[in-house]
Amino acid sequence: MNTKFVLSSLLFLLTSQTSQAQGDLGGYRPTISREFLKEQSSSASGFEILNRSIQNHAIANSLAANAGEINRTVESLMQSLFYSIMDQRATLTVSDTLKGGVDYQRVVQATGIGTYVVFDKFRIGPEIIEPLGNIKGLPLTFRDQNKLFLTNVSYRSDAQRKANAQTRSGWREWANNWFGALPFLTRILPPSFNPEELYDPISYLGTPFLFPKNAEQALQMPLGTVRSYGLAGSAGAGIDAIGRTAKDIQESLNLGDLQFSIPFGPILESEHQISILHTRDDEVWLAVSEIRQLGAVFDVQLGKRYPIFKTLVGWWTGSIATIAPIDYEIERSKIMQKDDLFTFDLSKKDARDALNKALNGDVSMAKSMSSHEVQAQESGVHFQFRRNSVRGEDSSRHARSFFVAQSQKRARVNDGESIVTENDGDTVTLEAEHAIQNRDWNVLTGVETVDVNFRFGLPVLKKVQDGKSFYKIIETPEPNYLVANLRIIDRFQDTRDYAKSIKMLREFSSLKLEQAPTLPIYAKDREEKFLREQAFLNPMDNTFQKDVPPTHLGRFEAYAHVYINQNTLKNIGRLDPAAFWRAYAQAFGYDHDYWSKAAEDKTMPYYFNWLGSYAVMPLRLVNMDSGFSDYVYEGQGIKQALEVIANETKPEEILKGYRALMDTNHPAELLHALNILAPVEIPAVVGFTTSPDNNKNDTPDTTIVKKAFGRLNNRKIQTQARIPVLKRNQSAEEKLAAFTPGGYHDESDSPDLRVMTLSVRTVPPDPTPRLLARVEVTGTDEDRQGTMQGYVRVEENGPLQLGRFVLNEEVRDMRYIGRSSEKGEGSLIYELDLSGPNGLSKSDFFDKAFKEKGAFNLYFSVSNHEDNWGQEQKISFDIQNGLLKEL
Repeated sequence: MNTKFVLSSLLFLLTSQTSQAQGDLGGYRPTISREFLKEQSSSASGFEILNRSIQNHAIANSLAANAGEINRTVESLMQSLFYSIMDQRATLTVSDTLKGGVDYQRVVQATGIGTYVVFDKFRIGPEIIEPLGNIKGLPLTFRDQNKLFLTNVSYRSDAQRKANAQTRSGWREWANNWFGALPFLTRILPPSFNPEELYDPISYLGTPFLFPKNAEQALQMPLGTVRSYGLAGSAGAGIDAIGRTAKDIQESLNLGDLQFSIPFGPILESEHQISILHTRDDEVWLAVSEIRQLGAVFDVQLGKRYPIFKTLVGWWTGSIATIAPIDYEIERSKIMQKDDLFTFDLSKKDARDALNKALNGDVSMAKSMSSHEVQAQESGVHFQFRRNSVRGEDSSRHARSFFVAQSQKRARVNDGESIVTENDGDTVTLEAEHAIQNRDWNVLTGVETVDVNFRFGLPVLKKVQDGKSFYKIIETPEPNYLVANLRIIDRFQDTRDYAKSIKMLREFSSLKLEQAPTLPIYAKDREEKFLREQAFLNPMDNTFQKDVPPTHLGRFEAYAHVYINQNTLKNIGRLDPAAFWRAYAQAFGYDHDYWSKAAEDKTMPYYFNWLGSYAVMPLRLVNMDSGFSDYVYEGQGIKQALEVIANETKPEEILKGYRALMDTNHPAELLHALNILAPVEIPAVVGFTTSPDNNKNDTPDTTIVKKAFGRLNNRKIQTQARIPVLKRNQSAEEKLAAFTPGGYHDESDSPDLRVMTLSVRTVPPDPTPRLLARVEVTGTDEDRQGTMQGYVRVEENGPLQLGRFVLNEEVRDMRYIGRSSEKGEGSLIYELDLSGPNGLSKSDFFDKAFKEKGAFNLYFSVSNHEDNWGQEQKISFDIQNGLLKEL
């Protein structure tokens, strides 16, 4: 056994026992320890970003119709004032109809496990706007634009940012932090402010030059980075449906300077894109995509963009703040898409030569080298698949924006044909999909995202005769499944939000989720204190009346996957209508005995609710919850869709049934109803990631609630029914998703923190207490050949939680102590001094806390290779009388 490890451990125990003799005072002790489990996130894409170079269709039509441009994204006040500094556009006017434009854009989104995805885009190209006259008094305008675009999608973490900062020159890091302004903003602004939005403007401006020119540059890309370039164009004619009457309406409604318009018109778009993804040390993926889209769009807009800071610098376009009470869009289009995917083992010369040509748009060499398996093994170039898809799609967007609070809902439903070609042949699949994304934001806590996705694929044989396609279902041993996915991310969840999330997960999966604790909305001791205070106040004096806020818990992420067998849906579709309405009403919490008869008898409540789906249309324009007003309308559609699935034999008609079934505004209630009706258990799985925000001012009952919330971390709950495996068409979809922002999942063996122990130690003859961190990290002896580094960020823990209040952050080399395998898998043990002569460069706050008192949040991450950082973990603790207490 390692002698150094034995001596160090004895000293560690000795100092702990010596301090323990002082007594365990009120939960304070010389040593605290916390075990971490590796957090798992959903396999679904982290978020959706418009990964096209062309502008939004509605904006294009709005501009073409001479209507004002309205912001299309969920923007916060912080984004309006600071984030949009990075989103800049320069325009050169050549003539009245021809303009040239250059613009940059950055979007940053959290993944839910402590890292961020940064999406940078550069676009340049001409734009033509030509008035065509009037149609019955309505202005008609033609618009055409073509863009060259380059994008860079990268994963970042605080640890990686700090590690890179310590290796860069001082002037570069000074510039990356906006000459000291960025750390200051991080400390004073609410948690919704993300410094990654502004960090490293030099690399951001270099986006047009980042795409690799050869294999050597491709290998220099950080793992998980996606870089793309391509050409895109769009053309369309826009009509403003209200024309000059908009001004009259604006004045009559007292809308002030808000602009009101209703543009609509046809759209034609195309795009060609080449993307490269660095997956492993010597492996890269290359995707070539082509998209054609033809359709029409209708829009209702009420809002205005206000320029801020525009006059500070003459050449700067400033930032944009947006108010848009109404921002509604519907679109119908036909989309044709072709995707090719190749992988290259760049340890082989032939693969490097093929990639060099492919990066310049010539994939002929890659195709020839991967046409046969033996040739592919020798060259290192592998053709994965080609996917050709044609689909019809309906999409909608409902949004509202008021600076400090915004809400947005995007939905799209489509169906069509997909042909996946591999070396062993073609697979034809009829596919239907419905995707819903809800994002709600407020200025203090940032964004809460709820994503829902339904997918169904039906493998078929295809025959073309006289220009018409005929399909026949392929009978396979493994049945086809309707797959439903749910993902919830909330960085600042309270107990009321938690109850709502658990309710949705239970309905979505029909799992009881008994492992998820029921948390009181208000901590009992806080509620009792509030009642005592209110008892002595004048009930007529509103000045002193206040509400008790729900208990703030911390970061929450959850996912659910449900797999419904096609045969199960057929059995449900053949049930008696009364049985369907009984289960459907039960899922919505209605009187199931009443509705099992009322729906078929067409009683007055039936018609009243049916008409309600139209009466609440104005609420949907501003994305307000209208409850279950469309209960009957959707129920009739779902019932008819199930009957089609049960009785139809033509593949095309079956697909229409699935599209109608999944086109719902209430996905959780729909799945709950199907589970009630199903004759067998429906396979489902639910997973959680939680990180409580502990605080030294938490009451005892609040502490209990947060600990229960924290125990939910890394929980995975599933049915006894087997989870089915992906089919070929679904596997292709998963691989292509890796090229979308947030879609790549790192398969590298990054080290992860398993256990962290903090202890108070004194080194005679110096009586000054020092804080020491000992960590256990996943790995074997081979992993310790290089240097293991630790990232440390210390934040103040206090009652005011508006900013991050970072006291210090550093990346330091750790001391290797030994190895441990007590828990079934090997782990390496390291130590790092947090205070004292060998401690952090700035640790006086720890020294002060030992003399007086203080509470801290300590964030820690480990790395064994440059950018290969493990997940960030957190421990909150308090120091009093030279002892520690975990919060």
